Amino acid sequence: MIRESVKRSARSVVLLSAGAITVTVTPWLNMDPIGLPKLSILLVASLILAGTLISSYKSLIPNMANPWRFAILIFISSLITSFFFSNQGLISQAYGAFGRNTGFLAYLSLALLLWAVSEVSDNRFIGKLLWVLILSASFNCLYGLIQFFSFDPIDWSNPYNRIVGTLGNPNFTSAFLGIAALASLAFLLEKHRKKAIKIFLVLEISTSIFLIYHSDSSQGLLIFILGSLITLYFRYVRNSSSRLLKTSYLSSVFLGVFFGLLGVLNKGPLAPYLYQDSVTFRGDYWRAGWNMTVANPVFGVGMDGYGDWYRYFRTEEAVLRRGPDIISNSAHNVLLDISSSGGFTLLIAYLLLISLILRSAIRILRSSVNFDPLALGLVSSWSAYQIQSLISINQLGLATWGWILGGAILGYDANLRNKNIAEKADLTKQVPASVIVSGFLSLIAAIGIAAWPISKDAIFRAAIQSGNAASIDKSAALFPESTYYYVYLSEIYLANKFYDRAIVAAEKAIEINPREFNAWKVLYAIPTLSDPKKAEALSTMRNLDPLNNSLIK
Repeated sequence: MIRESVKRSARSVVLLSAGAITVTVTPWLNMDPIGLPKLSILLVASLILAGTLISSYKSLIPNMANPWRFAILIFISSLITSFFFSNQGLISQAYGAFGRNTGFLAYLSLALLLWAVSEVSDNRFIGKLLWVLILSASFNCLYGLIQFFSFDPIDWSNPYNRIVGTLGNPNFTSAFLGIAALASLAFLLEKHRKKAIKIFLVLEISTSIFLIYHSDSSQGLLIFILGSLITLYFRYVRNSSSRLLKTSYLSSVFLGVFFGLLGVLNKGPLAPYLYQDSVTFRGDYWRAGWNMTVANPVFGVGMDGYGDWYRYFRTEEAVLRRGPDIISNSAHNVLLDISSSGGFTLLIAYLLLISLILRSAIRILRSSVNFDPLALGLVSSWSAYQIQSLISINQLGLATWGWILGGAILGYDANLRNKNIAEKADLTKQVPASVIVSGFLSLIAAIGIAAWPISKDAIFRAAIQSGNAASIDKSAALFPESTYYYVYLSEIYLANKFYDRAIVAAEKAIEINPREFNAWKVLYAIPTLSDPKKAEALSTMRNLDPLNNSLIK
């Protein structure tokens, strides 16, 4: 078994990183102040945890036959296979699309994080974990109120509702507040909570609902309602001797969910309150993601490669509905993001893992004879994440909680089933030297891997602000090279009539990724470009975006 001293160290890393990933933003440092800092912290935390726990490999290997450990191994293996065989650039796959950052390293980190949490969880840790979730949401509530009253000190480049929290988008903030409010509700309904804590929880839930409503994003409210129905059932209905109460409650829930789903789809009496145009647009993104999956069933189009292929696989209805220039770099559905990135192989591995977590969640609820706030807070919050993941992007601030909560469910279930197994007490408080060395080496490697994209982004931003062309060109060429920076440069140079520089930047972006439509678009628009190259650019754009009638002359 893993030493308790090692588990304690791992738990501390999880708790600190979970909160940090949620609330950290770098608006005065980076071009991408949301995704990049969250990816960096996630990478560092997950690799430290892996390095720390891998030192206990002798105790882990005999248990690899455990279904969920095996499922994690299958997922990581499928991820690696897709990464190397999807015929997409390795660097772009590693760090993912700019602003999304859900590439190979992100999913590897999430899987390692889930594994680590599942190995070290106990009841006390889970209680602390849920409090970190609640306190992270409380921070977003305070910041959300500042944004609501227009006192935000950060001048976000934000085309959305002003309530974006530390997740960069009202939809993500809405979902996160709804998820965390479920943990608060579970603790609130516990009989023996102190009055001061109950008042705090009521304020947290009330403020969350207020901000969700004013964010104009209904997903947070919907998942909170659905999760609350689960919690209320186990608190008041499950152990009731009244058969009528159980039947009435379950029937009401069924009807509510049924009419709620109809309303989301713009049907039924709740449609005026629940339907949003974005539901229709998501349908367009889902169809494109499915088309990518079917066309690339084994390895997918490459990790986070959805945006490179959206124009090619979208339907004619999508083009007519919103015009050829409205695109997406995410399917707005985690399952389709995974399947389009890694094919059916990666999707099946992910579904296997989710099904095992769901099985553990059901076992936890069945074993709870009395109301268990830890079990209900854990399961309802994880379930809420899974529900929102069907209609949303896998934003790292949210995804981290989905995978951590999933790991905690696996660990909680394992503890319940093993509680009667006598184990030799581990009274050692000192962390073994081998673990310290392994963790330190992992830290060095993690900082190296994580520092590249965020430092390069900061250097590029500073160069842009300086206005020095040589510094700008030099910063764009830093590792890891990305089409985003070269397209950005080419557009600036074109606007300022530095045509030669614009051509060089656009061609460099195309060299990195030949499917970068915007690079071809900028190249075509440069007046000094030769006629043969203009013809090549136009022909390529037509191939990349075959339904775009504006490209036909």
